[in-house]
Amino acid sequence: MNIRVEHAPGEVQVILRGPEDSAELLRILAMLEQDATRLWVWDECRRTVALPIRDIIWGEVVDDKVFLYTAAEMYQTALGLGMLESRWEHLGLFRCAKSALVNLNAIRALRSLGGNRIEATLKNGERSLFRAATRPFCAREFRTEADKMKRFLALYRWAMQMKLRMGIYTLALLLCKMAWNAIQGVNYVLSLEIVGMWIACLIFAMVETAILPQGKTPTPVRTVAWVLVGNVIFWGGSLWLGWFVGVPFWGGVALVLLLQAGLAAMWFGDHVAMRADSAVLNRQLRAFQRRQEQAEAGKDAT
Repeated sequence: MNIRVEHAPGEVQVILRGPEDSAELLRILAMLEQDATRLWVWDECRRTVALPIRDIIWGEVVDDKVFLYTAAEMYQTALGLGMLESRWEHLGLFRCAKSALVNLNAIRALRSLGGNRIEATLKNGERSLFRAATRPFCAREFRTEADKMKRFLALYRWAMQMKLRMGIYTLALLLCKMAWNAIQGVNYVLSLEIVGMWIACLIFAMVETAILPQGKTPTPVRTVAWVLVGNVIFWGGSLWLGWFVGVPFWGGVALVLLLQAGLAAMWFGDHVAMRADSAVLNRQLRAFQRRQEQAEAGKDAT
């Protein structure tokens, strides 16, 4: 690259000469317009054009090349996703995954899927998934280069989730056993019964993480399978280990209804939590988009 500076009266002019598909030329243009609201890119005919940032809907990396998409066109840029985000983050460009970028102003709605996963519905009808523990309005994506650390974190999250569910199920089952013993005039629960309940709840919690893995939206088939497995484990354990010996018919019906109500409450709690999370995300998204619109309106007014 040759650089020549000439001093002449009048306004400052910058003339760039080079091949039409030069990546170096695009990078120089980007540096010259760091504070601009447009990006120099190639169109599908390899022509150099200025693309307004507000027109970008999303971007991706394919074969080490960065492509940007508008409502109707596809463009290629010489800049990486990280540089695009750092330079135009204030205009809404957000790196939602290692090889994907989305314009927050082009998002129609957000939906929490649990497990720190967020599904974004774009204004062109396409959907994008934030696969990492990231939120575009708070902490940035947590990344670690060590695969060993990733596996440890995944195992740790799984163990914590399983331990929480196991504790809830064990406590609920123990309370039912204590209530039945109190009706019979017994004011204690045998240690072996407590151990049996703990093992049954541990098995159910482990199976539950396989049927309803964290971060995936539960399908009707998986939900039905989860309910059936729960009934088999709890009632199988009850009959085999004799947790509720001598319970009358009405008591058995009450216990069955109580178990179904407990499972429904667990499912409903997760569902309500994700809906509430989605509502918060969409409020934050709308606030961000309003700020962007007000900033653009202020620039137009001046």
